[in-house]
Amino acid sequence: MNTQIAAQNIVLLDALQAVLQRLDAGGVSPILLKGAALLQTVYPGIADRAMADVDLLIRETDIGATRECLLELGYSEVMGEDFVFVKQQGPYRILLDIHYAVWYLTGDDWRTLWTRTRLVHRNGLRCRVFPPEEMLIHSAAHAAVHAGKIAPTTLADVAMICGAREPAMEWRVFCDRVLHYGLGVPLYHVLSEARSANHVPIPDEVFRRLRPVSRSAVLQYRLLLHCLRTGPIPNIGHLLEFIFQKGAGNRTRTLLRKLFPPGDFIRRRYDTRMGWRIVAMRLLRPFRLAGAFVRLLLSLILNKWTEIRPNKV
Repeated sequence: MNTQIAAQNIVLLDALQAVLQRLDAGGVSPILLKGAALLQTVYPGIADRAMADVDLLIRETDIGATRECLLELGYSEVMGEDFVFVKQQGPYRILLDIHYAVWYLTGDDWRTLWTRTRLVHRNGLRCRVFPPEEMLIHSAAHAAVHAGKIAPTTLADVAMICGAREPAMEWRVFCDRVLHYGLGVPLYHVLSEARSANHVPIPDEVFRRLRPVSRSAVLQYRLLLHCLRTGPIPNIGHLLEFIFQKGAGNRTRTLLRKLFPPGDFIRRRYDTRMGWRIVAMRLLRPFRLAGAFVRLLLSLILNKWTEIRPNKV
């Protein structure tokens, strides 16, 4: 057992327990995400999955109550980040990344999300997590689209989720959800990488259903592969989220939200409380994102974009 990882995780989980209790008292019902959720559900030991921070998902209407609860617990809001809190506890730095949206969930899919979660009791914690199908979708889509990179940790997480026996993955439900969200292309790629790297037991039927076959899906697949293979491209997640958002209406809403976010987001993201600076940053933000798009186009032009087609599985 890696004692350093175990010690770090014990501190983070102890801090998380206090946070969950305080949020519950404040009427906030968060969902545990990413590393902490995986450690609570699919990894057998507390030292089997390192965590740099703890990710929680809340409703956007709970932002104010969540901030109040965390400040009362001694956390400080990290300016320059979007709703991130930090607290020093001895030699350990407790970092909480609070999310209030999931980029591919809109409308009823977002409004009913909490009804699809489940409560788990482990490591002294009682917390709300996604079912395995949603957990796999979120882990893979976050890595491939939002972050624009697939790390070995992601592939290990996918392997653990797919191999879990309690509760077992319902692959038909998983495929239905993926296609409903319009995430067939990125999930196909991540699962292909996981099966190749870690021999993850994924049924062939899953690849048959998710494999990109239409012209638009193949183009999306080629673009995604190029972005992942080119290396980190600043702000690439904004573009990929737009591309893989399902439907013209959702794409339009995503574009407008990213180009013209609320003033409170600008205040946190760019560490400013001055009214004129908030207005200036809101005006400049579309040009900053346009610059990221231009860099992507230049990357596509300067690097040979080879003919990439999804292999049959």
